[in-house]
Amino acid sequence: MMKRFTVTEQHLALIRQLSIRWSGGEYGNPEIDPKRPYGNSDRARDVLTILGLRDPRDRVELSPEEEALAWRLHREVATALEILLAVGTFTPGVYVAGDYSAAWGPEATS
Repeated sequence: MMKRFTVTEQHLALIRQLSIRWSGGEYGNPEIDPKRPYGNSDRARDVLTILGLRDPRDRVELSPEEEALAWRLHREVATALEILLAVGTFTPGVYVAGDYSAAWGPEATS
């Protein structure tokens, strides 16, 4: 069985806005700011703003559909980032890996 994931332009736009910082833990390492991954603490609104689906000045409550879309894309960023780091390119497309593998690669086309 294979894992299959489509990296979209939306994923790339979100990844480009991630707040990366240095964590000084035991040995130190880079990390994505867990409280403000896109710069502010309102993840759903940040996602929609980055994607051009919301004006940053618009304070109207998000609809349930907007919330669901934003949180789905935010969760998918982890897989998209894993793929992009594995393949070494920021290219949208369909990628596959074995069920128990992180060795992602582009899906073969016939």
